[in-house]
Amino acid sequence: MRIGVFNLLLPIMNNCFLLFAIVLSFLPVLRAETEKGAVFRVAADSPGSSLAVIAEPKITTPLYALVGEIKYERIKGTGYLELWNVFGSQQRYFSRSLADTGPLQKITGTTDWRPFVLPFDRTGADAPLSQLAFNVVLPQGGAVSLRKVRLVQYPSGTTLDQALADTNATGESIGLEASIPKKAAPIDKKPKAWWDNTTGGWIGGITGVLAGLLGGFVGWTARKNPRRAASICLLVAIGGIFPLALGGLAFLRQQPYVVYYPLLLIGVLAPVVFGLNACQLVKNSRREELRRISAMDTPPSS
Repeated sequence: MRIGVFNLLLPIMNNCFLLFAIVLSFLPVLRAETEKGAVFRVAADSPGSSLAVIAEPKITTPLYALVGEIKYERIKGTGYLELWNVFGSQQRYFSRSLADTGPLQKITGTTDWRPFVLPFDRTGADAPLSQLAFNVVLPQGGAVSLRKVRLVQYPSGTTLDQALADTNATGESIGLEASIPKKAAPIDKKPKAWWDNTTGGWIGGITGVLAGLLGGFVGWTARKNPRRAASICLLVAIGGIFPLALGGLAFLRQQPYVVYYPLLLIGVLAPVVFGLNACQLVKNSRREELRRISAMDTPPSS
């Protein structure tokens, strides 16, 4: 009875695995969709890299800020974003993101997209604002990604604390993204990605479909020949070690998420799901053999 129930449940389990694998395998594509837009990736070859220079910015209020979103991974040491404010030809002042938390947070470690604000209050300046320079400083190197970068100015009477709290920057927006051309960014020396976002999603999705079909075939085979089905599951489980090792290597070599994620997903699910199926099929096969032997040894009733 147990064997019959298992044979009925095995195709259902494998179909659930198929759906689960397809959904998880396409996560890199879904994640890539959420990150679409004007994203600028900047790798710092030297401690400081210039991102943009704006000559004679059209700022008419005392308080203004450079705002946007930043993302980075495994940054060593302490880095920061920097806004130089040049008044006339002699006066130079800066704003730097060196706080422990908030929109002025320093650049260190790893973070997903978060807002940044580089404000400056020019009240009391003797000369007119002549130039703005936007830089990223990473003393130990690394790479950051920027998006939604813009220069905003706040209405008169806005305090610095209010500007820092307003990460959505409701002040008047002055376009800046066009001032940060991709060609002007330093060359990213990280290893070239093995494949792009779309390819990574297709690799995971197609593999999930094939795994589900294979699971259905195993369930069908288990009804006729449990040992053969167990052998297939065992081979697939052992084969799953290869993408697991490859995914680990991709992660250590700082490959992007869409490269190492499908490999690690396949490498974890294949040994676990098919390995458990193989163990259960072997147990069921032994039970069936013992039942047959017991039936043969039992003398017929007179």
